[in-house]
Amino acid sequence: MKQLILLVYLSLTLFSCAPEKTMNKKINGNWNLISINNEILPASFRETVTFSPEGRNGKIAFHIENNNKTNDSLGSYTIMKYESIITSFKDNSKLGYTETIYNFTKCTDNELILTQQNKSSNVYYFKKAD
Repeated sequence: MKQLILLVYLSLTLFSCAPEKTMNKKINGNWNLISINNEILPASFRETVTFSPEGRNGKIAFHIENNNKTNDSLGSYTIMKYESIITSFKDNSKLGYTETIYNFTKCTDNELILTQQNKSSNVYYFKKAD
């Protein structure tokens, strides 16, 4: 009987920790963009990305400051295991959505590196803001 209880407990533990939920916990919060393609951003440019998990997916917000002008964008994201993240933003000019796929190159508690799929030269380096 003890073995059956242990087996049920272990099964529940394994299935409750889906890779998407684990990655969502890691990226949760505010991240400052530090560089693109190993080039440090100019002092007049600042970008913050906020990930707000909702289960295995979530909401994403971009806040960009460039030469005293600001731009905010809200969208959603989907995580595909530990490998990639798909961002989706409403595109009013096309009456649809613009989706971009990034690979998780590195993801720690303080650093996040995303490489855009199909454009491997687009590498984004973020540091945790919180």
